[in-house]
Amino acid sequence: MAHRAREHRILSMRSAFGRIAGLLLMLAAWAGPALQQAAEAREARRTEAKPADARPPQPGSAQAEARLHAIHTLIGHGRMAEARAQAERLVRDFPQFQLGHMLLGDLLSAQAGRFGAGGVLPARLNATQGEALLQLRDEARQRLLAVQDRPPAGRLPSAFLALPATVRHAVAVDASRHRLYVFERSARGLRLVADHYVSLGKSGVDKRVEGDQRTPVGVYFTTSRLDGKQLADLYGSGALTLNYPNEIDRLKGRTGSGIWLHGTPAANYARAPLSTDGCIVLSNPDMQRLMQTVAAQGTPVVVAHKLDWVVPEASERSNRGFGEALRAWWQARDLGDANRLAAFYAASASPLAEAPTLRRVSSRAGPASVQRFQSPKDLSILTWRDQLDHAVVTFGDVGRGARTGVVRRQYWTHDGQRWRIVHESLIG
Repeated sequence: MAHRAREHRILSMRSAFGRIAGLLLMLAAWAGPALQQAAEAREARRTEAKPADARPPQPGSAQAEARLHAIHTLIGHGRMAEARAQAERLVRDFPQFQLGHMLLGDLLSAQAGRFGAGGVLPARLNATQGEALLQLRDEARQRLLAVQDRPPAGRLPSAFLALPATVRHAVAVDASRHRLYVFERSARGLRLVADHYVSLGKSGVDKRVEGDQRTPVGVYFTTSRLDGKQLADLYGSGALTLNYPNEIDRLKGRTGSGIWLHGTPAANYARAPLSTDGCIVLSNPDMQRLMQTVAAQGTPVVVAHKLDWVVPEASERSNRGFGEALRAWWQARDLGDANRLAAFYAASASPLAEAPTLRRVSSRAGPASVQRFQSPKDLSILTWRDQLDHAVVTFGDVGRGARTGVVRRQYWTHDGQRWRIVHESLIG
């Protein structure tokens, strides 16, 4: 409970720091006539008519981020008066956007000639205040990097090796960028339709044990949608639950549960980049949009240390020839070659000498009996890498001459020499 209490203190401090950042900076170290004049000028402008070019508030964080980037661009060109005016409008239109308040405070301090480059902390801030301000600066850096370094046009994460037309949306999270990307099915395949800033575990990613405050790396699927009215304020506008731990996590002995995509407490626009107990946290407007867009069950969510963006045709080359291994498995099964087929299944940890943490293979539905099958229906292949390369394959398995069949899901791992199936089950 202690870490929960500390988390709430930091969140409250971030919120307060955002709303009164300029005031804190003034009182802490840089009060002076010039700054006072700037504050008075700002107050006077508030009483004037709303500028004709001011943009009204809009949902989601994309507009706030774009305006934040525009202000930094103005600063870079030395157009400080315009930057201050834009910052004032940003704060007015997005009153809970803590970064806007902090930036305005910085600009007022700069106007007084007291604020040094690089965001040096005021000397009189206590430890909690200093941590909250550093978190805001880290959030600003991550947001600006995401705006400046966009995914190349026409490329997809290499993790999306194959996704059928029945999958309407897919999600990918780049931990290195604190960014969540939403893809939608179109006539030409998947296309990027939205991306959002996200907060991750306090200790980073690569979750191993319950309570380690890390976000897991892997491929997961949404399992349910929870409305914010059902949840504590910590979870904001709602949540999408994930199937962590997946079968690879279980085979590796990883523990923990309750990894969700969820919103932010009402008092906060966003959370710090590293501030959760392992969940992936979005702003409330972004979370609402995500919940309205993707399916509550079965939407794939890839969480990667860093996404590798490739042209779709190059996905297989980026995944150690997994497609070739899957086709060989399919051929062996279709030919009824039991010995050859059995070689694809890891019966114990021994074939995975380089991964001693992988225990005996779990299988509720082992290699199929000798039978001819139709081509896989709605084939989905998603890959990821932690210490090893992994893939999860899902497809409709229908015998030749049959109208219906089963849905089969396989988890594969590359042991350093070849791909093997470490778990296979029937789902649905």
